[in-house]
Amino acid sequence: MERLLVWAWAGCLIGSMVALSLPAHVRAQRLERDEGWVFELSTGAVLTLNKGAYSQRLREFEFEEQLRVLELFRVSASAGRRLHPHLLLGASYFNLGERDYLRDVEFTQHFGWFAHALGLFVQGDAGFGRRRLLNVFGRLGLGASAAFTRFDAVIPSAADTDPKPIRTHVINQSYLRACGWLSAGVQLMPSRYVGAQFEVRYVLAPGIDNEIGETQELGGLMVLLGVRLRSWE
Repeated sequence: MERLLVWAWAGCLIGSMVALSLPAHVRAQRLERDEGWVFELSTGAVLTLNKGAYSQRLREFEFEEQLRVLELFRVSASAGRRLHPHLLLGASYFNLGERDYLRDVEFTQHFGWFAHALGLFVQGDAGFGRRRLLNVFGRLGLGASAAFTRFDAVIPSAADTDPKPIRTHVINQSYLRACGWLSAGVQLMPSRYVGAQFEVRYVLAPGIDNEIGETQELGGLMVLLGVRLRSWE
């Protein structure tokens, strides 16, 4: 351990001597460098589950929501490029969760959906400390949501001798809609290349509708915590 510390101290000393030996204009240019590419991977949960007219209609038809903890889970992956000391452009993917409903009367019917979102965002921020040790940011994003539903439709049988007078047939549908989000958070970068990020994001994604025009909002308020990687240029 002592030998390792000696080598580490020697390396730091040599690095400092090399840095001091550089011309003044080169040292100034290095101090002006900033992060280039950034990559983020976050996980968290949605705090609000939107229940509008669409969900109310399902309840009126005696569909009961089967809420599970995993339905609250959210994951987000982003990549971006810094274009200005206070401006970053990027792209982001995140899931919009899933929902399951069940109706059990004379027969059992299931209805469910899951959805994802992909879009572009612009980030305005302010960095504090050496190499942006602390970065406070706000984001505005626009993109598209893709939702997929599965419904057990009823097919009555005309045959009196049919042992199963009522059958169900699975109907799958997909929806592609516009979505948007606003978010704010902080990024802590104790290392030149690796750090952590905390983000609060509100997503607006009216992604599913029925035949009478009622819409299911797929977004909500999310809290995300993740790891952040960056290049330094």
